[in-house]
Amino acid sequence: MTTFVTLGPEGTDHEYTLRRYLTFQGIPEAKILLVDDLLDGLETVRSTEDCFLLQNTAHPDVAAVTERYWAEVRVVDCFVAPTKPMAVLRRADVPVPRTLAVMPATVGYLRPGEWPELISVRAKPLIGQGLLTGRYEAGLTHLSWASEHPDRLVVIERIGPVDTGWLVYGRAKEYRDELTGLVRPDLYASTRS
Repeated sequence: MTTFVTLGPEGTDHEYTLRRYLTFQGIPEAKILLVDDLLDGLETVRSTEDCFLLQNTAHPDVAAVTERYWAEVRVVDCFVAPTKPMAVLRRADVPVPRTLAVMPATVGYLRPGEWPELISVRAKPLIGQGLLTGRYEAGLTHLSWASEHPDRLVVIERIGPVDTGWLVYGRAKEYRDELTGLVRPDLYASTRS
């Protein structure tokens, strides 16, 4: 069975997008391995037959994953897909939060200087859980946490889904001095007028 490695824990945009990608590619059964660190996942791809890794292009380790074993594990596919809807949430019992839990890859969605203190967390589901357990005052996480816990979490700002790029890595060399992609003359029609 084909194995696909991506960033966990359950509920990440990586897992969500991987499941959508497998459906899109017509792969009804695959083993999904969720990892805490994509560089560890890269080691799995390197040592396992029929194994692939999915990574968001906003992830801070894109260069390291792409370059570490460049002759053995390569980008074999790329695509665009939206994230789950995101929002800045606060605990209902903290009317004026001073700290914000955030993934490093999502800091760009915030206005500079808006939060006196940022707490780095590796995955949005961990931020949602941390809000519910009282670990964090506020956090940038999936909007669904607020709809699932309306008595405990309040939306400060809706960010929504964001269209982002995704990379798929594998061991087979797919390209031989060719550019591969979707031909989209309609996308660039205004540049020819």
